[in-house]
Amino acid sequence: MCCSSGMPTDTLPDDSESLKRLLLAREAELAVERSARAVAEAEASRALTLVKSSEATIAHLKLLIEKLKRAQYDERSERGERLSISSSCSSRKPRPRPASTSRKPMPPAARRYGPSPVARPAASRYPSTCRASG
Repeated sequence: MCCSSGMPTDTLPDDSESLKRLLLAREAELAVERSARAVAEAEASRALTLVKSSEATIAHLKLLIEKLKRAQYDERSERGERLSISSSCSSRKPRPRPASTSRKPMPPAARRYGPSPVARPAASRYPSTCRASG
């Protein structure tokens, strides 16, 4: 016959003092095992946290690298586009001046009847960048 601790019952001592000592020794062994298990679980938890943190850092750095690459290539493509536009000296008309709040408000009569027929065109806000045309 065998007891739950794996020790055969015929090898157990018959007196109560020996059984108590055996029981206390077994409880001490279990406490040491529980303590070792708790330490191992804490180390595993710390390692898992470190791995997750490292993965988050790696993901952040990859995103940062992609942003920097995008900015680098966008800058180059925009600069190249600007250079090709300015070197081509196209004879496009300058963009119209956007309406802004810096203009004087129209007098009430002008608002009712429209602008004066003698109105001059406004000076270009964007001077020509092509040296050949001007």
